[in-house]
Amino acid sequence: MHGYVHHGYQSLIRRSGTIDIPPGEVVDLLGFITSMALHASLETVELAGKRVPESEVATRRPPGFE
Repeated sequence: MHGYVHHGYQSLIRRSGTIDIPPGEVVDLLGFITSMALHASLETVELAGKRVPESEVATRRPPGFE
């Protein structure tokens, strides 16, 4: 992903519309984005499963928060 964004003037030329981006490169980028979205979703589900049950949540405030 870094190469698509942070390689200087080449990224400006590519975004200017004066050259065509090869379809294979678009497919690679979409595949990468999809895999990152899937990974983030799985991590979110895992974190949600690690939540402290409501019955175990402390009911009093910690010192200094009164």
